Amino acid sequence: MPKERVFRKIYIFIVLVVAFLGYLIKVVLDFSPYEQTIIRKESIGDFNTLYVTEGSAGATTKNT
Repeated sequence: MPKERVFRKIYIFIVLVVAFLGYLIKVVLDFSPYEQTIIRKESIGDFNTLYVTEGSAGATTKNT
């Protein structure tokens, strides 16, 4: 009987699991309850920059 060239189901399953785990890791790393916005950007010298930001951690905390 000649050998057939077909993909096995386990290889497709492994690729799908790795892709799903990669997506979950990306979602977890991007999640942050702390919101921050840049108010002003000041150049200090040739190589340094100062960012003035405003942060909020949720509805029950005041902006700082």
